[in-house]
Amino acid sequence: GGLIGALVAGPLQDKIGRKRAMLLIDIIFILSAALTYAYAMGWLGAVDKTGGYIIFWLGRFIVGLACGAATAVVPTYLGEIAPPLIRGAIGTSNQLTICFGVVAVEIVGYKSLLGGTDTWPYLFVGNALPVLQLLTAWSFPESPKWLCQHGRDSDARKALQRLRMTNDVRVDMRMMKGGMAHEQNAFHSPHVSPKMKRRKQNNPNRAGGSGTKNEPLLNDGTGIQQDLEYGVDGNAQYPPINGEQEGGTSINQNPTRVSDDMLSRQSNQGQLGRFGMQLDMWKAVKWATIIAIVLMFMQQFSGINAVFYYSSTILKNAGLSTDLEIWLGSCAISVANFFAVFIAVFSIDRAGRKLLLILSCIIMGTASILVSIAIQLEDKGAFWQDSSIAFLILFVVGFEVGLGAIPWLMMAELAPMQYRGAIVAIATASNWGSNLLVAQFSGILVGSVQFYPFAAVCFASILFTLKYIPETNGKTAAEIQKELTNM
Repeated sequence: GGLIGALVAGPLQDKIGRKRAMLLIDIIFILSAALTYAYAMGWLGAVDKTGGYIIFWLGRFIVGLACGAATAVVPTYLGEIAPPLIRGAIGTSNQLTICFGVVAVEIVGYKSLLGGTDTWPYLFVGNALPVLQLLTAWSFPESPKWLCQHGRDSDARKALQRLRMTNDVRVDMRMMKGGMAHEQNAFHSPHVSPKMKRRKQNNPNRAGGSGTKNEPLLNDGTGIQQDLEYGVDGNAQYPPINGEQEGGTSINQNPTRVSDDMLSRQSNQGQLGRFGMQLDMWKAVKWATIIAIVLMFMQQFSGINAVFYYSSTILKNAGLSTDLEIWLGSCAISVANFFAVFIAVFSIDRAGRKLLLILSCIIMGTASILVSIAIQLEDKGAFWQDSSIAFLILFVVGFEVGLGAIPWLMMAELAPMQYRGAIVAIATASNWGSNLLVAQFSGILVGSVQFYPFAAVCFASILFTLKYIPETNGKTAAEIQKELTNM
């Protein structure tokens, strides 16, 4: 369900918008809660009957659809509403709420609370909590970038005014429209698809106009439309806004010399990459997709879900025997996982994405080796049994430093706006697919060779990060795409 939901959510959020996609996902969550709760309460027949179990399976499949879709849409929305300088902190807040949910479920799932024979149906009520977002839908706007992409500049301006809590959002609007002008003009292909032609015909003022159809928003006086963020020479630049009124039609700048890099890009205008894209756009899309998928593989094959799926078995092997001891051990791991996210929240916009990814892989790789050694020596005494638990906690802390939140954040950061839905869908589906593999085989793997394979993945991930992953911290979409194009 999660894999299918992720694949569907990408094009869906591009079509109906980020906000409406989230509200639709809320409804799906509520539907799944109703089905599973009704089954657990025996309202749909006896719990142990095959017919009732099919209803339960259907409810779990539906909640999987909702979870997969949410993991695609929410990071996209957060990345698009956040200012570049704090985009990392806002993006990692999503991981913070997920980890809080893991702690809450770990606590209430104990048999003396909601995990008992008579109380377990109430565990499914949590799937109905998205009703709170439905009831407060008025409190958050649609993504301004999505609105602007669809030619709804007035709505985009209002959304920005709500998000920035100021009426003067001229700079934000120009930055946003500039990034789209970069995709529509700097990456323009003379061989556009019929679909793109229809979109441009239906939205003649989209991302290239300022409110009139006759005069471009960004023109430097030399006849070359330039991207406000990207600049005519490929460097970020922010023109003055003195004297310009809201809704003005142009930005006055002195003519700027066209650099060799710009001339090179212009000379490639007629060259096509795959799928009818202009060559530069094809490079950006290709590398954004590859990096996003590999980041998801890095996250899942690092072994994090092997810890959570099989924590009870691991803790039993570490010498914890009673249900209470195992529950407390699992809660300790989840709580450490939650608090470790704050490291990323407060440092990601200072240290950057790459440094935290590398640090995360180093910690996890080292912890994987240490916990494997401790597991092998558990019969040597209590010291090694306690050490294995300590190393597992170190492992999950290392995960949340980087690999926990950053793949979801960078997935949306790297993707060009007009292809963002497709790239996000593919990357998120890759995450759920690899998660399925981990769930099926990590128990066998840990039981035979401990965590050594996960350590190998972590150290290989360091090499990939150093060589291929660009730093996106504080950069505009156009600057990120330029780096992808030059790879």
